[in-house]
Formats: sequence, structure tokens, C-alpha cells
Amino acid sequence: MTLWNMAETARTFTRHDMIEAYSELPPYPENRARLLYWFLERSGRPNRQDVVALAVSLAQFGLETHDLVGEPAGDEPLRKVRNRQLQVLAGDYFNGRFYELLSQTGGLDLVRLVSRSICEVNRLKAALYEKLRSLRMTAEEYVDQLEQIRSELFLPFTGFMAAGDAERFPALFRALVRCEILSDELKAGGGDECRRGFAYWHLLQHGTPADREALLTGRCGSFAALIGKYKVAGLLEQMLETQLQAVRRLAESFGSESLLAEISRMLDSLSVRMPVMNTAEDL
Repeated sequence: MTLWNMAETARTFTRHDMIEAYSELPPYPENRARLLYWFLERSGRPNRQDVVALAVSLAQFGLETHDLVGEPAGDEPLRKVRNRQLQVLAGDYFNGRFYELLSQTGGLDLVRLVSRSICEVNRLKAALYEKLRSLRMTAEEYVDQLEQIRSELFLPFTGFMAAGDAERFPALFRALVRCEILSDELKAGGGDECRRGFAYWHLLQHGTPADREALLTGRCGSFAALIGKYKVAGLLEQMLETQLQAVRRLAESFGSESLLAEISRMLDSLSVRMPVMNTAEDL
């Protein structure tokens, strides 16, 4: 299975009419799956690298689908209740495809490996949610925590890689994940919805006492106006550009033109996702 075919195959495993019609889904973690596959394939070991990368990415997709399930509201319509229930089932469905894939290849040891990692991801999520609820979070810590959560499932597979790659793969993988997070935060941060992402925690750190109080009490007026006032978009763009350069440098250290081509494609896709955000002058 080539890298391109793996992406196409993943779509056949995640496509479901009812889920697509009634449930919001996160982006499929294609870059992470492709990077894992590239290094497993490079090892030269007969471990069905294509199935492993596909299965792990399906498990990750299921976890990130569950992350989109919002807190229930007391007076929400039945339709929203049903949509939330379907989203939970969608995440379970994608996780089930992961187990199905690996069990068919006799990879029970791999199932155990990923299952342990899923437990660790859930522990990390619980710790993150506790910090979010208690407001004990900085913007940098928020990105660090997401980076760890989104990387955890893939990193145990260094044991199947060549020795030199196994030592350096985690740094490259985490750096790529960090690019994805910053790109996502740029994409999500320009609206007026007061979501608890990077912009929210940055404003709590660096805003004036009056602005922090307004943010905490929900009386901030326009969240987008605060983002523009504190130039959060520019900060995120600088952070993303720095991280993109870091990924390129790490990829170059492997001395592989094939890896550089693959990484360049991934970084180009992340750069394209950078939106034009509102500035203070626009508001």
C-alpha cells in the first residue's frame, strides 16, 4: 500500500452515511499516519506497516472524534442530544475499526500496545480537563498538553524502527504535531466564539485586569476584538512559521530526499490552512 493509497483506504474505513450526515468530525490525522508509515517502511521489517499506520490513525481519529462531544445543556433540543450521542458512537465505531484491522492480521501484541497508549491518552486528557476547569493553564502549556495527547498513540512504535530512526523520530513527530496544533488554532481563533483555545489562555495571561475579568465573566463583548487588540493572530503566525522551520531542519538531519519531499508536502498543507484573521483595525 503506497502513502497515497493509505489515505484513500482510510476514507473507506471512516465513511458512514449516518455519521457524515449528522455528526461533526475532526480532520483525519493523515500527516501523522503518513509519517509513521514512512519510518516503519524504512525499517525494512515485515510488520505490515501499512495496516499498522492505518489502524493507529483510526484509533486516533476515534479519540479526536470523542473530543468534539460537548457538555450537555439542560434545555437543548432533542436533535442536539441525538447528534451528541451519535458523535460518541462515531468515535467508538472508528476505534472498533482499529481493533478489527489489527486482529485480522494477528497483531494482538500491537492491539495491547495501542490499548495501553489509549489509556495513557485518556489519563492525559483528564489532567488537561482538570487544569482547564480550574483555570490553571497558560497558553504554552495548552499547546504542550495537546502536543503530548496527539502524539502518544504513535510514539510507542519506535520499537519497530531502525535504531537511529527510533532515537530521532519522536522529536520530528512532536514538532509536526505542534505545527498542526498551531495551524488549527489559527484557523479557529478568528471568530467571535469564546472557545478555550490558545487565544483564550493567552488573553488570561497577558490581558489587563479588566479584560481578564470580562473574559472570565463572559462580558468581553467581542472575543474577536480582544484577539485583535492583543495581536494573537500575529503571534500564532510567528510561532507556526518558527515551528515549520524547525520541522524542516529536523527532517534534513535524516539525509533522505524522500522524507524531505514528504515533509514538504505536509508543511505546505499546513501553511495553506493559515487563514486571514481579524485585526484590531478591522473590528
